[in-house]
Amino acid sequence: MISSGWYSAAIDTPANKKFVEAVRKAYNVDPGYYTVGAYMACEFLNNALEQVKGDISDKAAFMKALRNVNIPESPYGPVKLDKYGQPILDVAIRKVEKKNGELFNVEFATFPNVKDPIKAAEAK
Repeated sequence: MISSGWYSAAIDTPANKKFVEAVRKAYNVDPGYYTVGAYMACEFLNNALEQVKGDISDKAAFMKALRNVNIPESPYGPVKLDKYGQPILDVAIRKVEKKNGELFNVEFATFPNVKDPIKAAEAK
């Protein structure tokens, strides 16, 4: 089966390998979309908090920081937001393969820095 997506536990990057290893150690399962989504929500918050040096008393500054998230390394790969708050990230084309007796979505092509096509068209 061939599909597209922005996450697979089989993504071969140091950040994802570290994430997968931690999830396997803690829960004895491979992470999926929901696991990495919750993790990345925390990463977005952490990135924004770092931008405002932990001071959330200025709500406008904190919201601006949330809109300017830029995470160079994550289980997804690099992630930043466009002016609409939509993520810009790599989208992989992958196929299901058996590795070590388990089925995985294995990437064979990647489209880097994919933006929301509707918002991108509206911006022109």
